[in-house]
Amino acid sequence: MQITGNSSAPRFRGRRSGGQASHTMTVHESALREHIFTGDQFPVLVKRFEGGAGYRPTAFCHSEMEFQLICNGEGDYFIKDRLYHFTKNSVLLIQRDEVHSRMPGSCLLASRINLIVGTGIVTQDPAVEEMVSSLAGCHHLVLQDKDAVLARMLLEDISAESREKGPYWKRVVEADICKFLTILHRSSLVDSAEHSELNPTIKRVLDHLNSDFTSHISLDELSARFYQSKYWLSRQFKAQTGITIMEYVIVKRIALARHLLEVTDMKVAAIATSVGFDDISTFNRDFKARTGVTPSDYRKISA
Repeated sequence: MQITGNSSAPRFRGRRSGGQASHTMTVHESALREHIFTGDQFPVLVKRFEGGAGYRPTAFCHSEMEFQLICNGEGDYFIKDRLYHFTKNSVLLIQRDEVHSRMPGSCLLASRINLIVGTGIVTQDPAVEEMVSSLAGCHHLVLQDKDAVLARMLLEDISAESREKGPYWKRVVEADICKFLTILHRSSLVDSAEHSELNPTIKRVLDHLNSDFTSHISLDELSARFYQSKYWLSRQFKAQTGITIMEYVIVKRIALARHLLEVTDMKVAAIATSVGFDDISTFNRDFKARTGVTPSDYRKISA
């Protein structure tokens, strides 16, 4: 079985970070997000989530940073190449273009507040950029009660300011983000939360996919390379990451395709081939399923 694409993925309207206007986001709740903000939006969003009713395992990978403050409950979350068990006062940190997913059957009773920040907010303040850089390798922190309360107040204030848009509201939001990151940075200097190591074979599979996802990938090839049955690899990969091998590869390919559309003049067909798709129709279908627009339209939007 060759891994080339998945036409059954949920749809999402394409987004691009940057800009200075509305911050609302209209998406299907189960959608796979790629770009969350359009060019004319103020690139900050706070969103509340209660429980996980109706959840189905889906991989996410977007161009913005994401912070999830867990207010209650516990569960397991896959980020990049590790599995993290979170509890109340945990913060999950997801860098741009990192694949992440809730684990099946997990997080059903958890409530959280998500902060999503576009890179434009980060690069305009050297202090913020420095703190973000220091947190680049950190994906899970557990805050002290006092810090967790303050962090939650800051996120609620960001939400209120973005909704009400009073005088100088953007400056207030930027200041709140700086304070929020300061809390995380100080917490990371004291201690970082534990994470669960993946099975060594699955970790090697992930390393292989991350370095070679544009090449022909098949379960037969992976089975031979790692001396495991196709059934074992498929079952263990999904059990430890929450997603299938196929979905992981497609997410990585689409993320690279987005980047090439943004920064090069390569033809769409050439990009499709370079990121690992066998034919342009499959690439167009899977790209639109994850961004809501065709590759050609995405290039126009990102320009």
